Amino acid sequence: MNLAGLLDTIGKATGPGYAARAIPGSLLHFVGRDAEGFPVLMLGSRDTPHGLTPAIRLQAVEVQFAVLCQVSLPEGQRGEHRLSVVRCISTDSELQRYFLKVVEAIVHLVGASPTFTQVTGAMRRVVELFQRLTRPPTREVIGLYGELLLILWSASATDSLRAWRSDSTARFDFSSDEVRIDAKVSGRRVRTHSFSLDQCQPPPGTTGLIASILLEPGAGASIGDLLQKIEVRLSGGLSLVMKLHDLVADSLGGALAEGLKTRYDDKAARASLRWYLSSDIPSPQGALPPAVSEVRFRSDLTAVEARVRAEILSKAPAAVQILPPD
Repeated sequence: MNLAGLLDTIGKATGPGYAARAIPGSLLHFVGRDAEGFPVLMLGSRDTPHGLTPAIRLQAVEVQFAVLCQVSLPEGQRGEHRLSVVRCISTDSELQRYFLKVVEAIVHLVGASPTFTQVTGAMRRVVELFQRLTRPPTREVIGLYGELLLILWSASATDSLRAWRSDSTARFDFSSDEVRIDAKVSGRRVRTHSFSLDQCQPPPGTTGLIASILLEPGAGASIGDLLQKIEVRLSGGLSLVMKLHDLVADSLGGALAEGLKTRYDDKAARASLRWYLSSDIPSPQGALPPAVSEVRFRSDLTAVEARVRAEILSKAPAAVQILPPD
């Protein structure tokens, strides 16, 4: 299913309601545009809801539940259907593209003939995600870009996304079995990165790895492009697709629209990738005074010898699916 491609064949609604096409595989769901040209997803249900569910309006989307809609199809058919409607009301093309990727996953989640309860739950999932766009960013765009590159480059994007942190406050960017990985990104062509002492001291029984990436602004993939490429590689179910979008929205917050357009030279970044063990990182030594915590420092890795893939796997075999293949 490609909702963006389907929407490209639909013009603005010329009268009340929506210009739309039925979503392939379902007789209940439609994608379309309103009279302003905004993209709209309309989901039907196999049962009739009891009572009214209040509409929800956010900065970028609005949702109505089980309302009567005038739907005009390209073949000239026009009908009235009771549908739950989520509409993107942002004029930003990148945000509209992101909206379509999110609701495409939602269509897969509810299936061809959902109950109204399932439709309501799916719509609230969209609302929860877009509510994050009303909050400040929790991470820098350049750091998020580096983490997405590691997922894209990994031997298994599915395993890497499962290992990806659950929120912006996680101690490590990736945690899987006996491996803890942090992506360190520099935009200054100098392999100097900021560390916390905790990151250089992974839990006992685990191996800490540092991925160092140098990023150059300019021609290359945008964050939106990276998301699309990662989705193509995922084979672990739609919950992972939603995790991907949830974490990106949580990271970028109100800066999502601009963040999705951010581009770096991903080819040069791939050539710059170097791996280190956490124990290789020059860091403060010795026991800290009891009253001292949350120590942060910058470390220059220019003179530190990077580790090759075989060497890393000999120490951390569980990293095989997260490291890039040979």
